[in-house]
Amino acid sequence: ATFELSDILQQLGMKDAFSNYKPNFTGIASGNNNRDHLYISKVIHKAFIDVNEQG
Repeated sequence: ATFELSDILQQLGMKDAFSNYKPNFTGIASGNNNRDHLYISKVIHKAFIDVNEQG
């Protein structure tokens, strides 16, 4: 199963992380100039369950 969680996370209050200019991810990555902004564009959760003869 695959779930797109961006809308759900924003509804739960994580709006700044998805904004082009509001998030502060200092220490994760640095840009070359002021136009380089690190932000989250999409969050995808994938799950796989393998069921076989042994359970």
